[in-house]
Amino acid sequence: MTYQNVLIVSNLIGSARATEVYKKAASRFDEDAKELFVTQTERKYVEDLAAKHAGFDLVVGVGGGVAVDVAKFIGARSKARVIAFPTIISTDCIFTSSTAVREGGTVKYIPSKKPDELIVEYDLLLEAPYRLNVCGWGDILSIHTALWDWKLSADETGEKYDEEVAAQARDILSKACRVDNKEGLATLIECLRCEVDLCDGFGNSRPEEGSEHLFVYSLENHLKQSYPHGELVALGIHEMSKLQKNDVNKICRVMDDLELPYKTKDTGIYASMTKEVITGLPAYVKKHKFFYSVVNKLDSKRVRKPRTNQG
Repeated sequence: MTYQNVLIVSNLIGSARATEVYKKAASRFDEDAKELFVTQTERKYVEDLAAKHAGFDLVVGVGGGVAVDVAKFIGARSKARVIAFPTIISTDCIFTSSTAVREGGTVKYIPSKKPDELIVEYDLLLEAPYRLNVCGWGDILSIHTALWDWKLSADETGEKYDEEVAAQARDILSKACRVDNKEGLATLIECLRCEVDLCDGFGNSRPEEGSEHLFVYSLENHLKQSYPHGELVALGIHEMSKLQKNDVNKICRVMDDLELPYKTKDTGIYASMTKEVITGLPAYVKKHKFFYSVVNKLDSKRVRKPRTNQG
């Protein structure tokens, strides 16, 4: 099918390498396609972009999660076909029907659309630094802390808990592997698809999103530069699993085997900043009315383990 009005949305800017990767990907599309390079995810910025880029019948997101998420939002507003063309696998947004934006100091997921097509070029993905692809496991490994939080909430607030869904999530988590070859990347992509399908089927992201994501949402307010989403989530998994007393050594061994950075010294984020974020998390969660998790226990003298071990 031929498209008359094509928009390519990308965040591949700032270096010769990024430009080279962008040109390789963009060459797949009409040379007359309009280009849009995005630099942030603030809600007003994203909505303004959508208003200014209406009328396209094909919107392509080329690059990382920010590019794909913005392309989905613009495409939804224009009722256009959307293609996700990731050049790294750093997040599950290539399968989700919402777009993550920042507003009022936190992250909100606003309806957009699932990509109509996903283009996966393994040779291009394998040209990216290993660190940028392995962080894609962040949105899978977060199942470790998310299930613990979910069960805690079920025990203490009566929230609905589904052990069958939790078991399926643990099975997805168990498939984590290195991503330095085509097979590893294919496994990661399939796990991300299964994780999103599982959450969609359940009705929310409880099986995958827990206190580790809340930590990230708050931490991003303190950062002066952008980090891959999955890498921040890995740091959150490390910090929250310690608070949960939730098989910390086990999940750290998994991240070590993957070579996924999860310690402050590896990410370049100051330990003092991490401590400040954790100290402020109870107030942050209360302010933004987030779901119940280990964070709600931080003002207590003791964090009680859920009745069923999710490790």
